[in-house]
Amino acid sequence: MDDSLPRWLDRQGLADYLSVKYHSIARLQQEGKIPQPTYHLGPRMPRWDRHQVDETMGIGAAAERRQEMDELIAKICADIRSGADRKKQKKSSR
Repeated sequence: MDDSLPRWLDRQGLADYLSVKYHSIARLQQEGKIPQPTYHLGPRMPRWDRHQVDETMGIGAAAERRQEMDELIAKICADIRSGADRKKQKKSSR
């Protein structure tokens, strides 16, 4: 994750970060593709947490964790298959 970027983004900053038009932010928010903003600075100052945006979109650490889980599941499945193959071999050798 690039920590040289600000963590909290205003609407224009988020649009630039996502490489979309400023007016696309509302639609992406309604579709659930980006998280809801926080209004801690006031009702006219929405801010988006860049880390939460990345996680919602499957970018960065969340995507890495997902890939790690996929690899682990694939390994477990392969181990199960090889164990089943060994059982078949033992039965056929009897």
